[in-house]
Amino acid sequence: GKVGEAVEFQNVLHVPDLCNNLLSPFHLTCHKGYKISIAGSSVQFFQDKVLHFSATVNDNNIGYLNGVTRILRPVMSNAASTCPLDVTLWHHRTCHRGISVVWDMHENQLVLNMKMHDT
Repeated sequence: GKVGEAVEFQNVLHVPDLCNNLLSPFHLTCHKGYKISIAGSSVQFFQDKVLHFSATVNDNNIGYLNGVTRILRPVMSNAASTCPLDVTLWHHRTCHRGISVVWDMHENQLVLNMKMHDT
């Protein structure tokens, strides 16, 4: 295919050891107005009838977005948040994991560059 416009995903927590980022198609359809078309191993993501990005499903039924990921430097990604870097923000960023789990992730340095202020 041809190279499309850059797509920016917001509210994403990058976990380098995971090796892949996770995307919720249900969040996109329920909260962002996307319509998803699936045919065979091809998945297309439309918003306002415009194709924004696509994915391909492999033989293990795992979908991978077609494209490349540009990772912001940690300083830039921290600056992009307008919320205080507290346990509540990380609770939301980690899909509402328990507060004790979030503190454990922080205290045991399980997430790189996880900055958090005590509140």
